[in-house]
Formats: sequence, C-alpha cells, structure tokens
Amino acid sequence: TTVTAAEAQRVISNVMRGRNLPPEILTMYAPQMINNLIGERAMVYEAKRLGFQASEAEAAESMRKSLPPQLFKDGKLISRDLLSQVLGEQGMTIEEFETMSSQQVLINRLRDYVAASVVVSPLEVEQEYRKRNEKARVDYVLMPTAKYTAEAQASDSELKDYFDKHRADYQVPEKKS
Repeated sequence: TTVTAAEAQRVISNVMRGRNLPPEILTMYAPQMINNLIGERAMVYEAKRLGFQASEAEAAESMRKSLPPQLFKDGKLISRDLLSQVLGEQGMTIEEFETMSSQQVLINRLRDYVAASVVVSPLEVEQEYRKRNEKARVDYVLMPTAKYTAEAQASDSELKDYFDKHRADYQVPEKKS
C-alpha cells in the first residue's frame, strides 16, 4: 500500500504534539519517521505475502493495549464516541486505528517469525564478543638476537658482582605455613 502525505503528516503531528521543537529538528527527524512508516508497510506486505493473518480478537487486543486504560471498564470499551474523540485528536478515525492495530499484529508476527529462524551458535557469540571487546594495541620492535648474543655473555665473576650489588632485589620474605 501507499504511504500518503496525510498519513506522514499525522505521524509527524503525533510525535510533535506537546513539544516545542525548533523547525530544524523536525527537518532532521521527519525523513526518519517517514522511513519508519514505509518500513512498517513493507513488513505488513511481507507478512501478508507469507500468509500471516490477524484475527479480529488479536486486533482488538492490540487496540486495547495501545489505548489509555481510562477508555475501558472491566475490559470493555466504555464508549465508541469517546474512542472516536480520542482518536480524532490524533487525526485518526476508528477504522484507521483498527487497520493500524491489525497491521501491528502482522508486524509482530513477522518479527517473531524472523527471530525464531535466527540461530546463533555459542561459538559465534563468543567470536563476536571477542571481536567487539578484546582489543589491544601492541607496539614492538623485532631485534635479531644473534647479533647481540656475543655481547650478552657474562662471566661468573660479573654475575656474582651484580648479585652482590642487587641482593635486596632478590630477597623473598619469610613465609609461615
């Protein structure tokens, strides 16, 4: 189905209601809101293409969950006129709201279907975790050890002199067990 200018305007108006946002902000967010509306329509289309359906009871439950609880008494709608008035303030008719609720059921069903088909192994989870969290920066210099081996030879007397001068570095405190 087509996203109409009136629907886009209604979505934008509902988001902007009660907010004093500068026009620059609206120009940044309006395309995103319209893209979300288009995305929802695409999901409804795909859900229908896959044969998903929303029963009247499911649509009614979706409606009830998205409406203020003050409109209901003992789980029943108090007045269709009151509902019409509340929806009218949002630029929507009861029929449009029922359609939207039915579409939301289809979108949720499609999301559940997609999520159920996604299988991630523990190994993949660990690999992704490591990729995101195990980062290190290592600087090193590769030195050819053969070049310095001859210079690194120390005689027994040199080792004893070094040890005697640094004896405190090799002290281990007494331990009691």
